[in-house]
Amino acid sequence: MKTHPADKAAHSETMVLQCALYATGPAPMLAEGLKASHFASNERGQIWSAICEDAKHRSDNRPDAETILKIIAAQPEDEVRALVAELCVPFSPDPAHRADYAREVIAGHARREAIAAAVTLQEDLQWGRDSTGALERLQKFAPLATGTAAKRHDWPSAFQQALQGNATFVAQDVAARPALLGTFLREGDCGFIYAPRGAGKTWIAMLMANGIGDGGPVGEWAAGDGVPRKVCYVDGEVNLPDSIERARLVQMSPNVHWLHHETITSLTGRGLNLADPVQQRALLDMLIKNGITVLFLDNLSCLMRGVAENEADDWEMILDWLLDLRRAGITIVLIHHAGRNGQMRGTSRREDAAHWILKLDEAGDSDSEGAVFKSHFTKNRNARNGSASCPPLIWTLKTEGDTLTVGCERHSDVDALVDLVKGGMTSAKEIAAELGVSPGTVSKWARKAEDSGRIKIEGRKYVPVG
Repeated sequence: MKTHPADKAAHSETMVLQCALYATGPAPMLAEGLKASHFASNERGQIWSAICEDAKHRSDNRPDAETILKIIAAQPEDEVRALVAELCVPFSPDPAHRADYAREVIAGHARREAIAAAVTLQEDLQWGRDSTGALERLQKFAPLATGTAAKRHDWPSAFQQALQGNATFVAQDVAARPALLGTFLREGDCGFIYAPRGAGKTWIAMLMANGIGDGGPVGEWAAGDGVPRKVCYVDGEVNLPDSIERARLVQMSPNVHWLHHETITSLTGRGLNLADPVQQRALLDMLIKNGITVLFLDNLSCLMRGVAENEADDWEMILDWLLDLRRAGITIVLIHHAGRNGQMRGTSRREDAAHWILKLDEAGDSDSEGAVFKSHFTKNRNARNGSASCPPLIWTLKTEGDTLTVGCERHSDVDALVDLVKGGMTSAKEIAAELGVSPGTVSKWARKAEDSGRIKIEGRKYVPVG
């Protein structure tokens, strides 16, 4: 289920125009030999020509985006004017990929020409016609149809250019990634929230989406840089009336936008399945067009059907798309289920690329009007002080009529240890790994728990009391 080359080329055409309008201008793409005739869409080709012409008359060789958009809007063709909405949202991809987008557009053109030549060659051979011209065209375009890979196969040269001494490496002026929430969530992250069924993962995800949309805090997690951001919450499981009720209870930020599986089905007659490369590309393009920079996917099992959870190779098909999202500057939060062993269900490969993983557990004190659950990080690249800056928390959610009350407090270190021992963990090493602290710290907590009669220490083994 890899992305179809035609879909990739169409996306690259949009990215080329965005780069030229809002980044360095057309120069990097012109250096790759990009021409208007390389675009599959004649409308985009016309816009490319307008951008290049306008840039010629600018001292910095960069077009004026407002001027170009006015030119597009004034065109008589509906297809050209329709591209205004696609291009009016400023977006600048990673500079390292600008030339790659141009190469992919050129490769897409070469693929179309090679296919046309192959069809003509087949017909010439079938009817006994002179096939010299078709063969020459096929030989000309086929080698160019591999896109960016063709120019990146010189790995020795690429590695040599990329090699930097430490003094040069650390002297690079690279801006730190902005914080979106607490010390754990930063711009460009890919993070996971997982829990057993009914343990609050959708509630905590919605609270996080709301906080990021407003640029505010969530429970004990402080606000990030305080800048409100556009968020897309993709709901693949909950019934539409229930999702609406929860959104009203949370009083979601106006910066949160919903993509609901029932709405998609009513519009298309098909289910929402983000394992489909066509839907993946459509969602990425929609996020870019609407200036949305944070994406919540709730949840993996419902949104990515046909993917074997335990197969690492199947996850690679999803990982390619997640990397495309991150390269486009989109932060991703994925919601998933815990397995019977209490760990995140499916292949462990998905954890490799995660910046952080948040685990939720029931606190055993829920009622019909709300829920009580615990959260702690099992992985956290961004928090330098581990559990000191992102401690385990106890969340209490209660509803009274149309009002949701959210309580959040630190789950004391000893309490967290006792809960894990009751859950079956017996050694300082595995508890330390679970809580993100040292085994020595766990040993200190264990002695306090034993002194208060809450656990027993039998050699190196911790045993619950009662």
